[in-house]
Amino acid sequence: MRRIHTALLSTLAVCGVAFAQGDKDKQPAETLNDRSVHSETVSAQQLRRAMNEEIQARLVAQDLTKSRLENELAGAHSGLARMDVQRRLHAAHLQTWRDILAIQLEYATLAGATEHAEHLAARIARLDEGLSRPGTQIPSRREAGEEAR
Repeated sequence: MRRIHTALLSTLAVCGVAFAQGDKDKQPAETLNDRSVHSETVSAQQLRRAMNEEIQARLVAQDLTKSRLENELAGAHSGLARMDVQRRLHAAHLQTWRDILAIQLEYATLAGATEHAEHLAARIARLDEGLSRPGTQIPSRREAGEEAR
């Protein structure tokens, strides 16, 4: 909710509407124009709605991938095959998380929420860095020194 609030405030500020919380007397008269504020609020709501739709679509895709992999896991006959499917399940989960952060980054940038966009970019970089570190991934069959049956 805080992210949405930040994106909304940033959108209003970028579009030229001065916004000082709780101090309307000090705002110039032209910023108090109801049409302007309403227009900017509608624009921010449209951005938020579009972002939420993209995130929801990504979550639906993740659910389909997860179901397919869980079915594959149920049919796996060896420990190595199960380990491989579990690794792919984990990778799919992490990729979805990264994709959602990237969607949020795109919309924060569109809304002009520079500080929030920088925060999201840093989170994505940390996620990428953590995933590339040795020992943070389940070893492949070859690395484990075993062959699949």
